[in-house]
Amino acid sequence: MGRHGSYQTRDVDGVPLTFLRQDPMSRIHDQALNSAIYLYKSKEAAESGLGGGGSGFLAGVPSAQLNRSHVYAVTNVYVVAKGYSVVRMTTSSGKTVVLPFLPGDWISHPDGDDVAVCFYGW
Repeated sequence: MGRHGSYQTRDVDGVPLTFLRQDPMSRIHDQALNSAIYLYKSKEAAESGLGGGGSGFLAGVPSAQLNRSHVYAVTNVYVVAKGYSVVRMTTSSGKTVVLPFLPGDWISHPDGDDVAVCFYGW
């Protein structure tokens, strides 16, 4: 993000203030918006939408042999380590889907990076 000018104003006591304007943040691609997931400790919590502990996304990995993609849920290791393993997501039609994954269903990065994946489907 680069700076894009500045503007001046005054606070409630009349002290001059200068603020720097920045370029707006890049817009996320619509496909990425539709891949967001939220993580909860239980199916009940996910169904109610209360007590979430993290977020993540769905990622597809193409398989030339199967002519389709493997789909994985992706989040941070620390989220799963705190017991947030159940996924809640909203479909493109607006329906809420809960996937009751267990902490043991998630695989942490073998080199210790803070990323965990869970196989979702084809």
